[in-house]
Amino acid sequence: CTDQGLQVYDYESKKTLRRIASHQMCTCLDLTEENRFLVFGTANRLIEMKDYTQETFQDFLGHADRVSRLRFNPSKDLLISTSANEILVWRRSSE
Repeated sequence: CTDQGLQVYDYESKKTLRRIASHQMCTCLDLTEENRFLVFGTANRLIEMKDYTQETFQDFLGHADRVSRLRFNPSKDLLISTSANEILVWRRSSE
């Protein structure tokens, strides 16, 4: 994560494969096993989920403090996020 968004980097070729724009500095990150969905939290209490293949996004706003951790559940239909004193559970919209 950078202040410009996310960079997907291939260590073998030592090249940036893709840049995913964001206007927020990310504080935490998770992705689905097939690497289709990237989700990251920000210091500004926002959660951004990006579809890597379709370049679509979904935002989640609801934390009262900086987002500190994110994890998808095993079936990938729920996203669990935490901040200083909150745990929130989000349902991902249908694809």
